[in-house]
Amino acid sequence: MLYRFNLMKLYAYQERARDYLIEKKRALLAFSMGLGKTFIALAAAERLNLPTVIICPAFMKYTWADALKLFNIHDVRIETWSNIKMNSIPSVLIADESHYAKGPMAQRTIAFMQLAECVREKKNGYVWLLSGTPAKNAAAELYCQFKSIGMTKYHSYAEFADDFSLEYMVKYGNMRKEEKKYRGVKNIEKLRELYKEFMWVMRTEEAVELPKQIKKKILNDFSVFNEEDLSLYRSDVDSFMKKNFSTKKQQQALMNVKQTRALAQDLEDTFEKIVIFSDHVSPAVELARDLKCDVISGDVAMDKRHDIIERFKLSGRHLCCTIGAAGVGLNLQFANCMIFNDLPWDAASLLQAEKRIHRIGQSEHCHYFYIIDPGMGEVIYRVLERKIADLEQIR
Repeated sequence: MLYRFNLMKLYAYQERARDYLIEKKRALLAFSMGLGKTFIALAAAERLNLPTVIICPAFMKYTWADALKLFNIHDVRIETWSNIKMNSIPSVLIADESHYAKGPMAQRTIAFMQLAECVREKKNGYVWLLSGTPAKNAAAELYCQFKSIGMTKYHSYAEFADDFSLEYMVKYGNMRKEEKKYRGVKNIEKLRELYKEFMWVMRTEEAVELPKQIKKKILNDFSVFNEEDLSLYRSDVDSFMKKNFSTKKQQQALMNVKQTRALAQDLEDTFEKIVIFSDHVSPAVELARDLKCDVISGDVAMDKRHDIIERFKLSGRHLCCTIGAAGVGLNLQFANCMIFNDLPWDAASLLQAEKRIHRIGQSEHCHYFYIIDPGMGEVIYRVLERKIADLEQIR
């Protein structure tokens, strides 16, 4: 649903959030996917009507451009996370999917933090971060986001990460020394006390009453993973991931295609439109060919994705997507059935993908089907459940 601001009132919680951004000046809006963060930020920017820069993933540029048509902001430009410019410092900086700035050594993080610092130095400088999943794997990922809005007293990423995430050591290839990594969350009450003044967390159920999510596992009979794989996974996760995980996970995804296709065809009598996700390109392409429908993957140009969505909305029965290309940013609330041919390892990616249909504007219960193999599929599903529980502590 789009909110034509000069003709249609925002929801009450969106009005409060708009005023919150203006009052705080530097804040992180951690609202669940589908609660209208885009429109909240633009409504706030319209109130200020100052030079504005929006940073977003490349595939979100058209979504933001469409939304901008509904507002009256005189000086605004849209940039992508991979192409942040320093040639003109805005007064309002909006960072969509701000978890893209999670790695302190990444070039996009460095560029963004430099720009954010320049904006903060202005007398009338506003920096607003937007993310439904501000920490995708570890609380440590919050550090750069907090620092970009000048809201952390921690002197380094390592200091922050040691305080709020669980550390583990990995060794890649011929590295002489192990490298410290972080996952999960700890000291949650201390973390909440830290961010309560500048990060507003809101879950869907707190804002609007959406229809239910009904989830069902569909067990596959065959798994490419053997007992040796599972034993290695249990004893040494990092070695397993390096030696076996990627290739065999894709093989399993391809093995699942037959069952996913049959399920999609069976569900046609019950659901008008069905969205199918895979974590890999080849299964999504194969399913699209078999079901004679469009596919959205990383190979599909950004300007063509809008046409694909419109075609699916008007006359399509199925839409196949990869999680990486379509798990964020698409509004598919005109469909209420989703099949996962296979699962991502990343809990936040799964949550984001599920929210493509379960968002404002959805009037029907949303049904989800997960094709699960009896080997690693079951393991991944349980790990995702645990990771989702960890993320929910932060949010």
